[in-house]
Amino acid sequence: MRYVILRSWLESQHPRTAISSDFYKLIPKWRSGNTPFIDSPYDPGREEHWIEHSRVETFAKAISSERSELVVDLGSGDGWPSLVLASLKSNIRVLGIESSAQRVQRCIENGTRLHITNADFVSAQMDKIPLSDCTADTVISSFAVEESATLPDTLDEIFRILKPHGKISFLHQIWDLPDQTVKTFSVLEGIRQGIEHCLILVETVRQKNPNRETKIVAVVSDTEHTRAICEKLLLTLAGYPSIFGEAWIPANPPSLETSIDLEVEILEAHILDCFQYSLVRYADEELVYLLDKAGFTNIQASALPDDQARAAFRRTDGTEKDFYRDCKLIGEMQLSGKGFMTAKKPEILQRSR
Repeated sequence: MRYVILRSWLESQHPRTAISSDFYKLIPKWRSGNTPFIDSPYDPGREEHWIEHSRVETFAKAISSERSELVVDLGSGDGWPSLVLASLKSNIRVLGIESSAQRVQRCIENGTRLHITNADFVSAQMDKIPLSDCTADTVISSFAVEESATLPDTLDEIFRILKPHGKISFLHQIWDLPDQTVKTFSVLEGIRQGIEHCLILVETVRQKNPNRETKIVAVVSDTEHTRAICEKLLLTLAGYPSIFGEAWIPANPPSLETSIDLEVEILEAHILDCFQYSLVRYADEELVYLLDKAGFTNIQASALPDDQARAAFRRTDGTEKDFYRDCKLIGEMQLSGKGFMTAKKPEILQRSR
């Protein structure tokens, strides 16, 4: 039996060129089914729940609590933050846009289970939103707008569907890498074509100057042999440092040949698909430029509320009253920083063309 370095083996599989939605449609449940509010009730005793709800309240700040509004969530995933916002504000109607029909169905199921009736979900691309001109009051997105292969076209489409004075608010990745190139690896469980269980091996290469993210994805059938190999791999990866929630593979890792090698013949016989895709990642100033070019005004970059949420969690006694009150206050702060972008569509349309 021959062995090779995992990274070299994956890159030698001649992956086809794909787009990001090809990857996301393989994931049956975001965060492995552990999304706060969506998959389990809020727990004030858990720090990550403070962070997530503070982010929701950051979105909520841009939405009226009195008049009826149409809020469009681009890349709604499993229904976060669409369903949370719909539960907070009964006066709004939320429309979640998701490219994967499988994920749309999951959003619908989650909404039904949570008894939320003011949220709908449809399958569509972000640059082809099924709405008429000037119909949406607010567009939100959580780490999804930047996944668009053609961000300028997506921003034009958002501008088109927004009413004058309508707002866009979105969370985005902060591209502060510790090195010029950061390579990570992860092993996931997935569902292919909506019915077939599979294992997913993912190498992600993140670069700066120019900012870019490339994923190579191998989809492997879920058998006793392949699962045993992946379990062995997961144990090995657990010994590596973590970044972006994934195992960080150094450029010259010690004992790489023996620590993350694979029985290639077994995996190659069970590969169902192998693809790669690349995305541009944007610095704040680039996002500001693109928003301005699309015609938006009142463009503002602010910090994610994560640090304030962590601090509030540490000083609280974990009561539900403190949780909702403090998360709302934190979400409304919008301190100067990176990670959250807002802008407005002007009443008099003047584009920077």
